[in-house]
Amino acid sequence: AIVNMYVIILLCSFLFSSVCSAELTPLTVPIEGRIVIPDPTRRVGNHILSLNGNEYITITRVDGSFTFENIPTGIYLLDITTAIHDIFPILKIRVSAEEGLVTAVEYKYPGAKRLPANYPVVLTAMAPLQYTLKKPPLSIVGMLMANPMMIMMVFMLIVVIGMPKLLQGMSPEELEELQKQSATSGDPMKKIKNMMGMGGSAADDDDDN
Repeated sequence: AIVNMYVIILLCSFLFSSVCSAELTPLTVPIEGRIVIPDPTRRVGNHILSLNGNEYITITRVDGSFTFENIPTGIYLLDITTAIHDIFPILKIRVSAEEGLVTAVEYKYPGAKRLPANYPVVLTAMAPLQYTLKKPPLSIVGMLMANPMMIMMVFMLIVVIGMPKLLQGMSPEELEELQKQSATSGDPMKKIKNMMGMGGSAADDDDDN
């Protein structure tokens, strides 16, 4: 009788501990799916996937399939952290471990319309990432401002074209006065070069003297 009582106590203790551990352990479910890349030259295996910013991490198998183990109830954002060559849609997953239910919605891009997704989830690459830089448009003004010689040439062209017309409208007295000023002021070309920061060396100044 004492042995039977001892066995009954052990069984009750075991059942009680099992019930307590079941109540303390949260319910979890796996999240399964796969990634698809239309380009056959791109691999689908060994990609790192994460939920909610590395809260849970897994790696795709050779065929692109993956499994997140022991995921409790909650809402999770799935991200492919190694997708550096392809653009994937955004996938939001809702887990109800108590019901054993996993549902997902898909966004083609941030702010896009929400679309229901199948389960197990399938993430299909939408397009390859483009890393080529766009060439800046050709700008004549930019070319001129970046090259002092070009500015000087444009200025001289304006002087050559506009000076004769300007002289035609001047009286003989004004022309004579202009000639006197030019003779006393020195070579105008050198003054223009000095203004453009292209002045000659000290030897040039000595030659003028």
